[in-house]
Amino acid sequence: LSLHDALPILFPNPTKNTITVQFILKEESALKVNVYDIKGGLVFTKIVSSLQKGNNSLTINPFSAGVFNGKTVAASAGIYTVTVQARGLQQTLTFIKE
Repeated sequence: LSLHDALPILFPNPTKNTITVQFILKEESALKVNVYDIKGGLVFTKIVSSLQKGNNSLTINPFSAGVFNGKTVAASAGIYTVTVQARGLQQTLTFIKE
């Protein structure tokens, strides 16, 4: 991710449901956030078509009830990873779901 000498920050960690990712973009960019379970299964995707240069934050609830890729999304406790992608670059963060 195109950052100004700072990694994305994810909070709260651990979380019950909603997480916020804060990051700094060097230039305007689209953004894609994926959340994976401990087995590497994709459980959530969020695509933002355009974010401004500078400080940004994105709050998501990857555990809201529903169906994703034909599967019911389970809101089970455990370890998850978040990938944040912009301009062909990627950062990965880990968090705990209580």
